[in-house]
Amino acid sequence: MRALETNIEVRETGGVGLDGHVTSVVAALRAQPEVQEAEQELKEEFVLDAQQAIEFRKSWDKSWKTISLEDPRVKFAVNKRVQQLTGHIIPDHKLLTVNTVAGYLGVLVKPAPAKKLAEVIEQKGELQALPNVAVYNRRVTPIDKEKMVGRWKVIVDELEKRDLPVVGTGGLSGNVEKKWARGES
Repeated sequence: MRALETNIEVRETGGVGLDGHVTSVVAALRAQPEVQEAEQELKEEFVLDAQQAIEFRKSWDKSWKTISLEDPRVKFAVNKRVQQLTGHIIPDHKLLTVNTVAGYLGVLVKPAPAKKLAEVIEQKGELQALPNVAVYNRRVTPIDKEKMVGRWKVIVDELEKRDLPVVGTGGLSGNVEKKWARGES
């Protein structure tokens, strides 16, 4: 919890510094074998729920997002640690365009996928109330139209009687005439 008591200072030159109990935080980061067992017990006991995380995030200043990641060593060290913690891999070509922490977060966090038009229309419900409008979540094919009318079973039966493929070409190529012109059978 002492790490949360330190503040990150962003200087006008773009440099970054820590203010607060820095020495105690650095000492706590060093591995100590006899303390590791106690730390594991503390990790199991300390659980940060969503409400506490939101409160911590609100208490932070926005200036930490302006920290410069121009130095490639710092950038790749941050990237390596984020990959270790989250499992998210950022491609190098995207990582080269990142200059600040805010830019890194923009590359790291994927935006939510856009909603399909059918979903948006369903949520509004304006068009579905009309009697002559139908909204589908995918393209309506000719087979779908025949199924809606009720003719598809009859068509399948007739095609199977004549040994014709029901869907597709059935392994037959489309251009038999080209083979004839070449002299192939």
